[in-house]
Amino acid sequence: MFHAKGEHAGDGPYDLDTYWLKPQNGGFAPTQAVVLDLLLQENKEGKRYLEPGKHVVWTDNLFSTVQLFAMLRMLGIGAAGTVHT
Repeated sequence: MFHAKGEHAGDGPYDLDTYWLKPQNGGFAPTQAVVLDLLLQENKEGKRYLEPGKHVVWTDNLFSTVQLFAMLRMLGIGAAGTVHT
């Protein structure tokens, strides 16, 4: 999902749901939207694979932001990660 070769190279995350990129939905950067897109995947019945309140995600400084972690908390997903000052 994150990198693409060929005609889509350089376009950013390939096949990314752009919902989280829109200002009214948080205006997240594409790298942050990848985390949200992957963690909020749903099955055919519309139920999230990762049930709220049961999972924690660990990220590195490429993805770690207060904005992302706050949204994950609201969605019932714990988060921790490395940061740079």
